[in-house]
Amino acid sequence: FKTKQEEYEKFKEDAEQKHKLLQGDLEASKKDCSSIKEQLETSKKECSNTKEQLETSNKECSNAKEQLEASKKSCSNTKDQLEASKKECSIAKEQLETSKKECSNTKEQLETSKKECSNTKEQLETSKKECSNTKEQLETSKKECSN
Repeated sequence: FKTKQEEYEKFKEDAEQKHKLLQGDLEASKKDCSSIKEQLETSKKECSNTKEQLETSNKECSNAKEQLEASKKSCSNTKDQLEASKKECSIAKEQLETSKKECSNTKEQLETSKKECSNTKEQLETSKKECSNTKEQLETSKKECSN
């Protein structure tokens, strides 16, 4: 009878130790979950900021397009003036060269704006990936917690 009682006591003691270890693991997992939730909130804020940056960049692109259209109209008007002013050919040529420089500068501004838009889109994709990774980490942590 003593042997079974001793085995029972040993089993009970082992079970209590395992229970304490599991409680410690549970607390650590809860802290990890909390940290991941904080990271998720931070990532959401970063995503929101990136979206705002994207909107700003889109507005800049739109403004650049308007400037380009205005410049194209200016170029068209300059060409019309050139045709109407054959007697003043040298003056019209100077105006045309000025207009071409304006068009070139506007195109460069548009290309710069396009690059900014592209960079913002890349930042948005990176942020989305970070958000997705955080969500995956959260799901993994939830699974670990439930296990």
